[in-house]
Amino acid sequence: MRTQANAARDTAQRAEADIRTAVGAARLREAVEAAERERQAGEQAAREQRAPEARERGAPKPKTDDPYPGYTGPRCYDPGGMTWKPC
Repeated sequence: MRTQANAARDTAQRAEADIRTAVGAARLREAVEAAERERQAGEQAAREQRAPEARERGAPKPKTDDPYPGYTGPRCYDPGGMTWKPC
């Protein structure tokens, strides 16, 4: 009889410990998810703050070595052949 009582008490203690562990894990998971939501909200706010500036400035022009972008006509090269201009 005493052994059954001890076994039942041990089982109840293990079950209680398992429940505490599960509750702790759930709270930790909720905290991590809340922190992730806050991080994403902060990133979104930062993007929204930068967006008006980008619209005001316009898209940056690509840098190119071609002084006449899109020109496909004849070219007159300067002495040395390194630079040219439209003829």
